[in-house]
Amino acid sequence: MKKPLSLLLAVVLLASLAGCAAAPGKPVSTAGPAPTDAPTAAPTAVPTDAPLPPEPSMPGPSAPPVSPAPERSFDDAVAGQVFAVALAAYGGSFPDGTLPDDPAFLMEATGWYAAWRWRTAGVDILPLDEAEAFQRSLGSRGDFVLDPEFETYGLVARATADDGTEGLNYLTYKAALEDRLGVTLELKSESEGEHAVDAAVIRHFENGDTAERDYRLLFAPNPGDERFPWRLTDLTLPSAGPQMDPAFDFDFDLLLSQNRLSTLLRFSPAVRIETSYDPDRVTWIFLRGGDLCIVNETDALTYGEYRGARFEYGPDEQGVVRARVRSFDDSAGSFEANDTILSDLFSMAAVMKYEGDDGERIRIRSVSGYGYRDDFEIRRGTLALLREAYYYNGDEPVSVVTVSYPDAPPDFSFLDGWDKPLREVTGIWEDFYDGDVHVREERYELPGDWEFLPWEGRWGDYTIYMNKGYTRPYFYPGDGMDYTLYLTTAKG
Repeated sequence: MKKPLSLLLAVVLLASLAGCAAAPGKPVSTAGPAPTDAPTAAPTAVPTDAPLPPEPSMPGPSAPPVSPAPERSFDDAVAGQVFAVALAAYGGSFPDGTLPDDPAFLMEATGWYAAWRWRTAGVDILPLDEAEAFQRSLGSRGDFVLDPEFETYGLVARATADDGTEGLNYLTYKAALEDRLGVTLELKSESEGEHAVDAAVIRHFENGDTAERDYRLLFAPNPGDERFPWRLTDLTLPSAGPQMDPAFDFDFDLLLSQNRLSTLLRFSPAVRIETSYDPDRVTWIFLRGGDLCIVNETDALTYGEYRGARFEYGPDEQGVVRARVRSFDDSAGSFEANDTILSDLFSMAAVMKYEGDDGERIRIRSVSGYGYRDDFEIRRGTLALLREAYYYNGDEPVSVVTVSYPDAPPDFSFLDGWDKPLREVTGIWEDFYDGDVHVREERYELPGDWEFLPWEGRWGDYTIYMNKGYTRPYFYPGDGMDYTLYLTTAKG
């Protein structure tokens, strides 16, 4: 049978949404003295013939007995850990598939635990030994984890309490607790069985939508630690992705998978993308010789990625139209780097709601919070993205992305050189740093009618020469031949 966790956790849950907001910065009191004007019960009369109580025994020479501290229930004992772990996991710092002994997670959870102690017990500075014990109760096997950047960026400050105890003041987490919990975030927890807790973090959006993330925490006895008599042994995370409307006949993972380029190009020869924020550009994505090719067309220039080359095609300063490689990079034109450029448009969604369909297009409203939302249109059947409109605090879209799937890409004839014998170009870079000269050499293959003109020599700090002595300024040597460029930050 499920039973709610104690008020130690409940006092910090959704105060303002429940209509009982506490004064900012002050813990909500769960008990206190009766009001001074409250009626008092009349004294109970003692019968005159009642027997007298026995004489109290005189204390002996030993110290008076000390009443043992009341034993805490499981719910009360793990309340702080549940609070901290759930919010840290919700914040995304927890890596999937591992126990929560990851350093980033431990630091995040310690911050939320400090905020919980501040809210529920008025502990402004978390003692260092308590912070260390808390991390051990989550599975830490080493020294206390505190990234120096947490201090650099003001997330935590070392401090001394009034009694001289050294500790930590988690400033940002206390502020975040006041700003979010009970306003945009709600935390619910209940114990399940003897050693398990089910926790839910619920996000409340401005338009009334909610999104829930569920976690299960498993505990085991932690002998020898009175502050944390239970240690966390396992944490089950919710599946990734937003909360999906039950009207959908697909899940979020399938939506993402269907909008990867590697999937889209199995069913369509080309993907065409237009954006409102760059209206002069049209992006074409297609397979060429089995390799991914991305070509961006604008009024002034054509540029893109193919087979590790970042290129441009158009006139130079003298008006000569030629394809030029600006850099070589393993990620240029690779599926690994570009596969998710469309599916990533769905990544900020926290809630996805079904808005209807016309038999060909499914309309989706996606809520991200803080005034952000997206309206999507996807193709029924394939789930391929057709349109994304992005909104921020208004009814007019900030940007619109339109996607279509033509029968073929345009004939970019300048790419034909990749089908012919390639030539080799060599780049030799000379750098001066640490009081010494550093030289690196790179060799690349490119079409015989393409120019290799590195961007750092065109717009960067390097000057390009045709000889090692840096006396012959760069010039295009002609088609078909191999050649070497010398780039240096020193003047020849």
